[in-house]
Amino acid sequence: MDTRAKSKAESRKLKRLEANGALRPRSGQAMVEVIVGLVALIVLAAGIIQVASLTRAQTDAMVQAREAAGASAFSDVPISVYPEYIHEIEEGADERTYSNDDTFTDADASAFNSTIVNELVTGQNEWDVMDELPNSHFSSLRDALTPSTEFGLLRGDASVTVQLLPAVRSLLYRADEIEVECDVWMTWTRGIY
Repeated sequence: MDTRAKSKAESRKLKRLEANGALRPRSGQAMVEVIVGLVALIVLAAGIIQVASLTRAQTDAMVQAREAAGASAFSDVPISVYPEYIHEIEEGADERTYSNDDTFTDADASAFNSTIVNELVTGQNEWDVMDELPNSHFSSLRDALTPSTEFGLLRGDASVTVQLLPAVRSLLYRADEIEVECDVWMTWTRGIY
């Protein structure tokens, strides 16, 4: 092939490429794709880091609450906190059970006695036998006005505040911080040992 034929073939090839749009400038499309990808990676990394810090805060709050309840568990005299008898739970706006916006309907301690404690025996004569036993916890449970005190329940609570990362604060959750709360219930063990 001579050079003239070669240049005509190359010229036709260039015209076909231009017609197909292969040689047109893309005006920064690759740059926009890179930026979008980087933003997505930053949000993903910030979310992972934030979840890790929230998980650590929840663990720290749990440890602190257990320490508080554990210290009370070995005290000479139990400082009892009366847990509520919950009859029903009405979910709040977030539609999640046992969250801060729920409403609790209180139950009655006598219902606990009649539905649980009194079912321990089939007749009054069995209570007489239980009353004669030394250190009969069932008798004291039956006679208590607030049966929960007989369980020796002790409460420990703690809260930890977590600062949100700027990326999470501006893109995912509009708050400066989240407070992680934890409640732990333990039994009084000093009297056992």
